[in-house]
Amino acid sequence: MPIYGFNNVETKIEGMIQLPVTMGTEPRQATCMLNFLVVKASSTYNAILGRTGIHAFKAIPSTYHLKIKFPTKNGVGEEIGDQKMTRSCYVGALKSGGTGGQVLPIEDLDVREEEERRGKPAEDLVPFSLYPDEPEKVTYVGASLPEDMKSEFVKFLRNNRDVFAWTAADMLGIDPLFMTHTLNVSPDWKTRETKEEKFCP
Repeated sequence: MPIYGFNNVETKIEGMIQLPVTMGTEPRQATCMLNFLVVKASSTYNAILGRTGIHAFKAIPSTYHLKIKFPTKNGVGEEIGDQKMTRSCYVGALKSGGTGGQVLPIEDLDVREEEERRGKPAEDLVPFSLYPDEPEKVTYVGASLPEDMKSEFVKFLRNNRDVFAWTAADMLGIDPLFMTHTLNVSPDWKTRETKEEKFCP
C-alpha cells in the first residue's frame, strides 16, 4: 500500500521497522517503541514523527515555539527544535538537487522477524480423547508420568468430562447461589422514561 504526499505523488513503502525513540534529557526522559514506514525517497528529514508517535509519548507539540512537551516519571520533559540547524539541513538538501541519498546505519538492529513468544509446557504431553465417539475432543497428560498414574488421570478426566466446555453452547450457565449480578439501584426508586434526543436535524 503506497503513501501520498501533498502533491498527490505516490511513494512506495519498502517495509516497516520498529525502533526505540527517546525524547528529552535525564532525568526528564521518555522512551517508546515506534513503528516507522521505510520509503525510498529523497527528503530533508531522516524520520518523521507522526500522529501515532506523538500520541505514544502523550506529547503536546508547539510549532510556533519549536518545542514539544511530554510527561515523564520525573516531571514534564521537553524537546526543543534548532532553527539554525533546520535551515542548514534544508539549504543542503536544496543544493544537492534532491538527487542521491545517504544511508544512516542503525546499530544493534536484528532485522529478523521476532517469533511470537508463547509459554511452553515443562514436559512432553500425550494427547488422549475424552469422548470415544468424538476423537477430535482431546486433552493432554504428562508423558513422563508413570503408567499407573497416567491411567488414573485419564480415568478421572473421562469421569468428569462434563466440566469441559468445548463451545459456548456447552456452558449451561452459573448457579445463582454461587454468583449473581445485580444493579446497585434502590428498589424504592421509580423508573423514568427519558425523552428521545435527536442528534441530527
